Amino acid sequence: IVNRGILSGDETLVRTYFHQFLNGLEHLHSQSVAHLDLKLDNLVCGENFQLKIIDFDQAQSTKDSNILTKGSLNSRAPEVITQKCKSLVAADMYSLGVVLFAFQAGEYPFYEIHGENGVEIAYSAMFNERNEEFWKMRTAGFRNKTLFNEDFKELINGLLKKDPTVRWNIEQIKASKWYNGPTYQDKYLQKYMKARFDTIRCKKEISQRTRSQ
Repeated sequence: IVNRGILSGDETLVRTYFHQFLNGLEHLHSQSVAHLDLKLDNLVCGENFQLKIIDFDQAQSTKDSNILTKGSLNSRAPEVITQKCKSLVAADMYSLGVVLFAFQAGEYPFYEIHGENGVEIAYSAMFNERNEEFWKMRTAGFRNKTLFNEDFKELINGLLKKDPTVRWNIEQIKASKWYNGPTYQDKYLQKYMKARFDTIRCKKEISQRTRSQ
């Protein structure tokens, strides 16, 4: 499972899986399908550690004029949440940006807060209105201060634009500096990910044995 923390810490690995993710999404859109529920839980690794997009329960035709989907607010485009979406493709691009942030950081950029006035999305307003402050605040929470370099921030800022009419599309992503950085070849990726998962599994087993003693 491609989940929180497994990819973070290796930008080349993050970029490699983002390429696979984008290719899968581009194929869906070419078939006039919008996923509309892109999040970490709906991405898995196949036998050869190739990324797969799953769970199409919320999917609709890109030609639909009405959004029917609801769901996890912290990975949905603002216009989907408010039921004012006019471009299902642009809505998927927003969720793509949220997931890319999670690939890199091991956590989502925004959080759901349940209060007396309903559910709010923490940090979303800061991202849109005080973008530099958002990045300073998020960077301060990580030991690795180079996690969010300028090329990465440019791509995330383009994908998470509140206005879907100026949100980045696939062509703009592929032209970006961060996207065109180094990636791992398939054979190396398989060996590397197997070793990475084996290490994680070993740490979990040691932790479980320690707690049981």
